[in-house]
Amino acid sequence: NKINDAEKIVYIAKTGKKYHLENCRTLRGEKEAIDLNEVIKNGYEACKVCKPDSIEDINIFYNYSDNKY
Repeated sequence: NKINDAEKIVYIAKTGKKYHLENCRTLRGEKEAIDLNEVIKNGYEACKVCKPDSIEDINIFYNYSDNKY
């Protein structure tokens, strides 16, 4: 269940089964950077505070001549 081929880094604590963004207020102590696909494969769930599963590559194209996006 790959998100995409690009590696997306999230963080896990030594204990618990949640993954986080690097600066999440609930992530305390030592943390380990790990690929998002790896944590999903290992059964981790997204933190409900920092919502690391909402990080997507979103491309917004602006049409400056019409001020539309």
